Amino acid sequence: TIGMKEDLALDIWTDASPHVAELEASTGRKGGMHLLDAILALILLFHPAPSLDELGTRVGRKKTALATGLEKARLILRRTLEIRWWTQRRRPEEGEWDGYPGIALLVDSTSFQVYRPVGKFQEAKQMWDGKNCIYARKFQVAVQANKHHYAMFVSQGYNGSVHDFTIFKDEAASMEDYLQKSNTERRSIEEDDSPQWAILGDKAYDAADHFTPGIRRMAIKKAPATREAKDQNSELATIRVPIEQYFSRMWKSWAICRQTYPFHFTKLDEDFPLLALLTNEVIQASEDDTLDETDAKYLAAHIQERKRYTQERKEKHAAAQEISKKEKELLKGVMTAQICATNINSSLLITSFHAYRICFCFSHSS
Repeated sequence: TIGMKEDLALDIWTDASPHVAELEASTGRKGGMHLLDAILALILLFHPAPSLDELGTRVGRKKTALATGLEKARLILRRTLEIRWWTQRRRPEEGEWDGYPGIALLVDSTSFQVYRPVGKFQEAKQMWDGKNCIYARKFQVAVQANKHHYAMFVSQGYNGSVHDFTIFKDEAASMEDYLQKSNTERRSIEEDDSPQWAILGDKAYDAADHFTPGIRRMAIKKAPATREAKDQNSELATIRVPIEQYFSRMWKSWAICRQTYPFHFTKLDEDFPLLALLTNEVIQASEDDTLDETDAKYLAAHIQERKRYTQERKEKHAAAQEISKKEKELLKGVMTAQICATNINSSLLITSFHAYRICFCFSHSS
């Protein structure tokens, strides 16, 4: 169901074997859950994403032993897949779009829903993603602009309230060396004489060059004033479609992406890069080794569902605010009435006191 062939899984395990021995030597522990079983259990945790209790039943392990095995599996799988994909990253190739041969990477951020953090409201508020109306961790992903659109860079996790461009500024340095053209690459592209490959983002990345001085950044303009600028926006929007398709393939492949993350968000910071690397493997294992129209259709459906869900949340929030406003107005009216009643009672008491004094004085003067 996730597009990973048996020979590919065995291939990953073959690459992981040396790291298994290294891990057991460093921890001094052997036995327990076999690492291959643990890796398969971790993949099952990502898809179809059962609870830990359900997963333990499926793999025949108690919860404690399973948790220990999953931690080992995270280390081994991350180390193995990073060597396969990111130790020597695939070099960019000349773009297949007229006028934009130097675009190497497509960048965007995605929000991964998490549970509301326990703590003070101001602390939890930092996790709130206002655009999607969810508590979230955000991750930036940069994929190859050309076929096969593999993920080349994945950021650390950020709170849902952090802007996409803020993440980009923090992470830009990690991509700087990769985007430098070799002499061969410079000679091979006659239409693009820049010493750097470009990275393309959406409107969120449209900002002055001085914010990321070491990066050749292109972005869809926020407010195109001319027909030429509008046409360019349209062309760049078409070029950056694969980054949206990549997220779509990730969500489609791993059920855990389509639900609220079941563990503490700090664990998600470990799991998201793994999901991106495994998505690379899924794409590579597919028949045509690339993203396709089905991803675009899935993405469109996902966006519509997210918009509907977001709109429902906004309407509920607006209704709750309206009720709260009316309750405050009603409470204010009640308090005003009570204050008026108290003032009236005070006035009556004072009047009675003065009348008593007059009667008292009159009686004594007689």
